[in-house]
Amino acid sequence: MIEVRDYDPTWLDRFEERRAEFAVALGVASVAFVSIEHVGSTSVPGLAAKPVIDIDIVVESSNVNAASSVLVGLGFEPRGELGIPQRWAFWEPERIVGTNAYVVVVDSLALRNHLAVRETLRADRDLCAEYGKVKKRVGAA
Repeated sequence: MIEVRDYDPTWLDRFEERRAEFAVALGVASVAFVSIEHVGSTSVPGLAAKPVIDIDIVVESSNVNAASSVLVGLGFEPRGELGIPQRWAFWEPERIVGTNAYVVVVDSLALRNHLAVRETLRADRDLCAEYGKVKKRVGAA
């Protein structure tokens, strides 16, 4: 069984805490980044979701290794691309369980997909509600 919860407004707070931590760490290491994006179901107000915050650290391809090193320095464990080109996944340290972090190349298909799903669900409340029902049904199965 997969835990799927009703939307929790504290998910945005959790993202903002991680975003600030990542931005500071990247800045201290002098690693340029394009943006830090809250993606996945917890980024869509009103959508039921697993209580896991998905975060894309968006960088130019030349900064992937440096940004990845920053995450490792924060205690994240690198998992590689996991079959998705230009997106590197990291497992969270125990201190921030419930966070998926990714280093993603700007303009990559992986990033475009994350942002398109987020924006589509934010813009279409009916689709968002229907998707939330499906998530709950599948999670309970």
